[in-house]
Amino acid sequence: MFNISFSSLTASEIREAANQKLALNNLSDWERDIWTFTEAFLNKKNNTFSVLTSGSTGKPKLIKLSRKQLEVSAAATINFFNLQKRNSTLLAIPASKIGGKMMIVRSALAQLNLSCVPLSANPFNGIKLNEKFDFAPLTPMQLFNGMSDVSTSKKVENLNTILLGGGEVSNLLFSKVQLLKASVFHSYGMTETASHIALRRLNGKNAQPYFETLSNISIALDERNCLQIEAPQFSKEVIATNDIVKILSPNQFEWIGRFDNTINSGGVKIQSEAVEAKLFNFLKFRFFIAGIKDEALGEKVIIAAERSPMNKSELSKFKALLEQKLSKYEYPKQVVFIHKFRETDTGKVQRSESLLHTVAKLDLK
Repeated sequence: MFNISFSSLTASEIREAANQKLALNNLSDWERDIWTFTEAFLNKKNNTFSVLTSGSTGKPKLIKLSRKQLEVSAAATINFFNLQKRNSTLLAIPASKIGGKMMIVRSALAQLNLSCVPLSANPFNGIKLNEKFDFAPLTPMQLFNGMSDVSTSKKVENLNTILLGGGEVSNLLFSKVQLLKASVFHSYGMTETASHIALRRLNGKNAQPYFETLSNISIALDERNCLQIEAPQFSKEVIATNDIVKILSPNQFEWIGRFDNTINSGGVKIQSEAVEAKLFNFLKFRFFIAGIKDEALGEKVIIAAERSPMNKSELSKFKALLEQKLSKYEYPKQVVFIHKFRETDTGKVQRSESLLHTVAKLDLK
């Protein structure tokens, strides 16, 4: 772990420290990413910044964002969470991606104290037991692992506000965060909007089942029922997404799932995420629902399981659970076994890529 004190050091001093660090040959990639962007952002001559998209639905692509876009997004977060000078914040997500970059921008603008830890599925391993943080952006996977590990679960209690992003929040994690005193928010956003444009409170008295947009954001649906975003501060054009949503009010929406994950099986449309939600609390291994080509149905529903193949007894119990929880249209025709799901840097499962690494298949009848 190392700290960058934006509250006590000038931009010139931090840039000098960054250049000294970058001159070293023994920096790890995560450290180099942090110092490289910090130095670049504090250099006022730089007005555009290149950022890689997450690659959760395809190959990551490089896009350019302006200094003004980053600062407007950071200011919205600073104001919403009332971040104050000298607040302690945590950077445990990649500075090579928009989430990590924005945490550096927020820290610079609000003069926060930023603690940086190695990238890990459980970043709490790199934090001292009594160390407290006012604000911590994490992926759902990181929070889940931190709460599930008995050696780090108490460290999670030292966070005041948690901002989850970069992935979906499972039913199991949702139930876990109800036990936290920290305020936990789930963010909706993308690289193109320089981080989140909407937030959902997951726990406490003000918990809500929907996302609420930040100021100066307009939302609408396209012909696929996918979210369209008008955010003049980020883009002159309407930003199209592949997220199927239900709009509840001019600034509130419920996330349904990805258009990419809609399965058309014999003319019946099935949303993968809706089926997964019915099973999350009952399966002890990671899984996802997908559709693959089928001559008769066009697409057939399958379930991918991150585990070794089941024996006869396990398969019998598994089929009984599926029959109990799912409709006949949702019931998978096949289960495929994958040793390890492929993921992006932020922990999003790459479904198509993962299916290429299937080790066994069993028909479910």
